[in-house]
Amino acid sequence: MSCNAGSAALGFLVALTFGSCGAFIEYTEDLRTSTDRTSLVRYTAQAGGVVGMIVSLPVDLAALPVTFPVYLYQESSSEESADLSDSLLFPTFALRGVGSLLALPVDLLELAFYRAWIPPDTPTAEEQEGIEMQLDDETLPRYPVEPIYPPKKAG
Repeated sequence: MSCNAGSAALGFLVALTFGSCGAFIEYTEDLRTSTDRTSLVRYTAQAGGVVGMIVSLPVDLAALPVTFPVYLYQESSSEESADLSDSLLFPTFALRGVGSLLALPVDLLELAFYRAWIPPDTPTAEEQEGIEMQLDDETLPRYPVEPIYPPKKAG
């Protein structure tokens, strides 16, 4: 397998692993900022993110003929969802995440040899009750239920 085919296969496997942009963004953000990971993982991810942002500057300029019409379309269809910086700097955000993946091997090693062996924290009774109350507030419906149809008139 050639180097280009190997890189393409690796990229395809990474894309399959994440499944969506949301999972990719959340994972790379966790690599850079999560206090559950060691400093080695966080600093490697942050350095990779900086490299990705530096590499993305010429890509931003080259992609401007594509990203600016996308922004104009977003603005014409829905002004609330249109954001100039998000549209024009999309390559920067994407390549920052890709650069953060430099910490992926370090994170996998840390998971296998360190984090997997640490027992989870056991919450106290008060913390457990707070967690249950929060889950109840987020998941259970609010009562009393207000009818969505008009009430029947007497008579």
